[in-house]
Amino acid sequence: MTAFEGGPGLVARGASIAVAGRRLVADVDLALRPGELVAVVGRNGAGKSTLLRLLAGLHRTASGEVRLDGRPLAALAPGERARRLGFLAPAGLPVPAGFVVREVVGWSRFAHGDWWRSTGVDDPAVERALAGLELTGLADRRIDSLSDGERARVWLAALVAQETDYVLLDEPTSHLDAAHAADGLRTIRSWARAGRAVAVVLHDLDAALAAADRIVLVADGRIALDRAVGLVSIDELGRWLGVRLAEVALDGRRRVLARSGGAG
Repeated sequence: MTAFEGGPGLVARGASIAVAGRRLVADVDLALRPGELVAVVGRNGAGKSTLLRLLAGLHRTASGEVRLDGRPLAALAPGERARRLGFLAPAGLPVPAGFVVREVVGWSRFAHGDWWRSTGVDDPAVERALAGLELTGLADRRIDSLSDGERARVWLAALVAQETDYVLLDEPTSHLDAAHAADGLRTIRSWARAGRAVAVVLHDLDAALAAADRIVLVADGRIALDRAVGLVSIDELGRWLGVRLAEVALDGRRRVLARSGGAG
């Protein structure tokens, strides 16, 4: 039995999104399985973010369907969806002025209780999330007083506290410095190792290949490549991305670097 027929997984079959008659993503066949991390890559404007929003149920499909553990995603009540599926796109989030970090992280617990009454205090899930993202010392700071990088860690902490089985992230490390970006990816990787299904849009190809189990490449609104990391051809990946890639062994792992001169 496949995930689409009723087994575990977040699965799109023949799914498309159209706006004003124009298809933004088309004929998507994709399955996210518990215990794996999928990195979504592609050129700017290829449709990566739209693909994630399709999987999150944030766009109505023009054709096809998305199912969560065999059930139509569109049929799930908002609370149940929030308990099962987490979505984060930090670049599009407004900054809630006047609220402190602990409160903002606490809001992510709304599906587990009354978020409008929550301050995040004495909630073990919130405290664990703050500690895991090194935010305990900032917990009582107003979020609008933080740097972009600090706020990016707050959004990640909120997703940790939400405690969902499926996690979708759109460039979650884009505002983080190198050390915190590496920590963020380790956190994301740990979710998959703990049994969650995770899909993350990344522009850092080297990080994607290091962290992910599978690479999904989006081109012109369609999935052009969906392959286990170990089976990905660097030359093929470079042709799709329009860049020449060099592969080297460093620190005991495969590293990928962009070379000057465009695609070969």
